Amino acid sequence: MKPKLPRSEGEPALALIEEAIHRLRDAPLSLHLIHFIGSLPFVLGLLWFWSDMSRGAHADQRLAPGALGMALLYLLMKTAHAVHCTELRARLEGVESAPWSRARLLRLLATQAPLQPLAFVLLPISLVPFLLVPLPWICAWLQGVSICGDAAQGSPAECARRAWTHATAWPGQNHGLIGLLLILGTGVVVDVGVAVGSLPFLIEKLFGITTDFTLSTAAFFNSTFLLAVLALSYLVLDPLLKSVYTLRGFQVDSIRTGADLRARLSTARMARTLPLALAALLWFLPSSAPIQAQSSSPESALSAPSTDPKRLESDLRRVLSRADYNWRAPREIFETEAETGEGPIRQWLRKQFKSMGDFLSRNLSEFFSAIGRLLQRLFTGFQPPSLPTGKTRIDWLSGFRILTYALLAAGIGIAVGYGWKLWGRRRPSPRVIEDAPVHAVPDLNAEQVSADQLPEDGWRAMASDLATRSEWRLALRALYLGSLAHLAQRELVRLAPAKSNREYIAELRRRSRAHLVFPEVFTRTAHRFDRVWYGRHEATAELFEAAHTDLDTLRRIPTP
Repeated sequence: MKPKLPRSEGEPALALIEEAIHRLRDAPLSLHLIHFIGSLPFVLGLLWFWSDMSRGAHADQRLAPGALGMALLYLLMKTAHAVHCTELRARLEGVESAPWSRARLLRLLATQAPLQPLAFVLLPISLVPFLLVPLPWICAWLQGVSICGDAAQGSPAECARRAWTHATAWPGQNHGLIGLLLILGTGVVVDVGVAVGSLPFLIEKLFGITTDFTLSTAAFFNSTFLLAVLALSYLVLDPLLKSVYTLRGFQVDSIRTGADLRARLSTARMARTLPLALAALLWFLPSSAPIQAQSSSPESALSAPSTDPKRLESDLRRVLSRADYNWRAPREIFETEAETGEGPIRQWLRKQFKSMGDFLSRNLSEFFSAIGRLLQRLFTGFQPPSLPTGKTRIDWLSGFRILTYALLAAGIGIAVGYGWKLWGRRRPSPRVIEDAPVHAVPDLNAEQVSADQLPEDGWRAMASDLATRSEWRLALRALYLGSLAHLAQRELVRLAPAKSNREYIAELRRRSRAHLVFPEVFTRTAHRFDRVWYGRHEATAELFEAAHTDLDTLRRIPTP
């Protein structure tokens, strides 16, 4: 049983992450398959789309259908994530999830389709420090959309409202979660990058196969390689992110509904497989009719009419112009791509910024023009700012360059400030000698007394004093708390106000496998205390002496 949850701020972020990892480890394989079956098509499609758009000779001709396909794969992935979060929430509540019908999946898709694409607008905005939009609230809201999609019953507005309720609860815990997950994510990205980057060298050592990565380290700065590292890191971290925010949303709702108490009292087990959900997800995949091969015979080939040479040449040109044959064709080098004498990193950054600016100017110019027309209607006399270039398109390259320089200057300023602060702290502060803490005498009649309020010797002295006054019931409780304090001092148990004796005994058996006498002795002490304190068994001097003997036995046992 967990420690009592603080209603005003939630449990610590690190404890929530630990419990979320425990929930993921206990989850069945089918629950993990739902997440990865929905994520893998999008990740693989993203890598193909990125590689094709960055290297294909005729990439502009496949941009629109490729982007449409990626949008469909994204919605499929988010629907699978919502199914994953719904099943995980059902396991937290200790109930069996309803069967996944076609109507239920369509309702779930109806809540995810209008809300999840907002991540491509909200997340970039939250990363701009000048707009002062906090990232943790946006991340929590986006995760809440996946968690609350099924409970909203097909209503995007209700789903957004529930997700916002989860996102705004316990902001300190939410910010702590984002900070810890960012640190963990950075470590995962570095580990995945090192592991994937070492594979070409390992293959060369074992099999003698030379690749572009072993010939030049510049290949590791390829955008497709970096995107593959980020995609693998996403597959590793996203299940933990979903588990953390599902558990957080369950705790927030439990304050109002008491679902956590019902889950603890429930004895029903969840189903271990979800074949209906998996089949329903596969139902969305498009089916193609079987291709029937046409048989041909030598006689029919000989009797076929002769082909027109001009038509044959036209057909050959048309077939050879397809992407299946000309994907390795050299690109046309424009004057802007000529050598400028710049370094490779600066030249690569300049090309990427220019490509991004051209893309945004080509595809979003109409969008910003519509915004200008709308502002003209709303505000009398409003005129869009004229561009210094005199063109109708926005100069995105200059904007990104200014933003990059501003972020770089802000980062340097923050680094210098932290360095100055650390330099000021390098001198050792004078050591303040504090008096030894004086432990307050706990009230043994109170229900909230815990074993960590006094050391073991303090409990023994209190028990002896109570025994001299024949207060055997309180003396027995003091010996019981002294036993817990002794076990906690030897790091055999972790004290928590809400733990039961059964949980203490189970934890003691796990941590002291080499010395089974620990759980045996403590079990006798705990049973005596339960019978006297919670039952109607009379406390006597014999029970006190037996508990005192068991505590001495615990002290004589060597640490395992």
